[in-house]
Amino acid sequence: LLFQGRLFVQVTHRSDSYVLAIDPGTGKTLWEIDRPTDARAESQEAYTTPHPRDLGDGYEVLVLAGDMLTAYNPATGRENWRWAAFNPRKRENFRIISSPVSAEGMVFVTAPQMNPLYALSIVEGKPEVRWTFGGATSDVATPAYHTGKLYALAGRRSTITCLRADTGGVVWQGRLDGASYLRASPTVADGKVFLIGAEGRVFVLSAGEKFEIISQFDMGEYPCRSTIVAAGDRLYLRTGVNLYCIGRGSALQRDVALGP
Repeated sequence: LLFQGRLFVQVTHRSDSYVLAIDPGTGKTLWEIDRPTDARAESQEAYTTPHPRDLGDGYEVLVLAGDMLTAYNPATGRENWRWAAFNPRKRENFRIISSPVSAEGMVFVTAPQMNPLYALSIVEGKPEVRWTFGGATSDVATPAYHTGKLYALAGRRSTITCLRADTGGVVWQGRLDGASYLRASPTVADGKVFLIGAEGRVFVLSAGEKFEIISQFDMGEYPCRSTIVAAGDRLYLRTGVNLYCIGRGSALQRDVALGP
């Protein structure tokens, strides 16, 4: 995570667990904090990304790994709080891939292996579960937040659910037929939800109050595991073969295609 002049790196393996902040200009280590965990076997490992949480008068950096969510002061590395309640039985296959998300004063965490999605409120430095969603949840994809809604993708089930961020109530749920597995996270932009399946099938959904597939098409290139990026009026799609920049125009206007 590159944020406020610091590069935050989390190392969460079976042999090492720590978080460090680096000066991106010089490579100098600004601080390094050990992150001990009682997670077992594969549950010690994580593929998540550090996430900056807006506190109103500052920020903290969230790290989800090793059966727990921790929050750090970005300037000093001091741990503000931790939450470790989503693997009470200490299952050994709870490696974490889906990163944490924060919005509306809450933090959203998806437990591994399609287990519940948790919404946490941080009250006086102590995390409390505000609601949980145990329906079609993610194992790999990170939920997307946009204007009071949370879009959770259950990639193995080819199902996406739109939730009210404040209550966890289901707004809509729908299947993405034609995609056997979706690992890339959903992207919300221009009132739409963009998704891509492993085989290269792209879905464009309405981000509104009902499940509606606006468009879908095939990139025809495997594998596709990277999240679609929206910047300005263009989309950037990375397949296993090319990087595409798609702009406005007739059908698919492929402005740029860069080979590996």
